[in-house]
Amino acid sequence: MNSPVTLITATGERPFAFALCKKFVSRFNWGPIQWIVVDDGASLPVEDGPSILPSSTSLTLVRPKSFWKPGENTLARNILLAIPLIQNDFVFFIEDDDWYGPNYIQFQMESMLCAEDVMMVGEAPARYYHLPTRQYWQLKNHRHASLCQTGIHKSQIPLLRTICEEAHRDFIDVRLWERCTHTQVIQSTKECVGIKGLPGRGGIGVGHRPQKTSAWAQDSPEQEILRQWIGADISLYGGIGTL
Repeated sequence: MNSPVTLITATGERPFAFALCKKFVSRFNWGPIQWIVVDDGASLPVEDGPSILPSSTSLTLVRPKSFWKPGENTLARNILLAIPLIQNDFVFFIEDDDWYGPNYIQFQMESMLCAEDVMMVGEAPARYYHLPTRQYWQLKNHRHASLCQTGIHKSQIPLLRTICEEAHRDFIDVRLWERCTHTQVIQSTKECVGIKGLPGRGGIGVGHRPQKTSAWAQDSPEQEILRQWIGADISLYGGIGTL
């Protein structure tokens, strides 16, 4: 039997993105899964029924007492709300607007379980695609991973809590990778792509504003890069921006 894992997703005001996220989680080649979703959007909460999720995945929906307001960064607050609910030894951060392949958890867990002193794993390099402008960006990160591509052992939860409680609570992923004293494993499984420009509440990262980032490169009109990265799933994003 697989080791149970916990997924944490912070979302709000992005129903289209979350619907895709739910699809990706439902097809993970792993179980049992505890999925904690913190939705701080003021509109109707995301669906919390069983729908397409397999019986091996349980969903817990958390609604903060104060909703997100424009200009706020509530990621740290929402992760802190999820921490007391964590039931399993292995925790992964699943971002609501990113693409995940079916084997994402399996590959990450294989690295997590490869040695007793592995307490954090991540997929690198980070790959991002901005749908409206058909631009992409591949980072050269080899010593750390983005939060959406990171998993931790429960022994690192106190560190995660400390980082989220600090006055400057941005760049949670960078702080985790800088301050974790345990072995860190980076792997290139190509099971995650950061998707930018989806409808709904805008993201806070630079990647959501490619005009501000000189490192973005222009894709071809036929979107070969995105098709190469996610295959047939490119059809899920039809009708967005210039698609």
